[in-house]
Amino acid sequence: MRLSNHAIQRFRQRGFKAAHINLILLYGRCTKKRGHAQEVQFFQKDMPKIKSGLSVSDIQNFDKCKNKVVLISNDGCVITAYAKI
Repeated sequence: MRLSNHAIQRFRQRGFKAAHINLILLYGRCTKKRGHAQEVQFFQKDMPKIKSGLSVSDIQNFDKCKNKVVLISNDGCVITAYAKI
């Protein structure tokens, strides 16, 4: 996973951990955004299925990243991350 400098700075500012980003990128669903980017996040209807296949530590991290979003470019570089309110 490639991270932009902007993404690294935002992760620190917003309290994102590497485990959160990995879970979102592994199990999240992509939606297209303007400017050739994709938003990756968990959708409510997918959560029970995802959670059933996780380890105890991953479940704890999963619960902390339910409302978090990762924005990636078309070449796979992580641009930024933020929490949806």
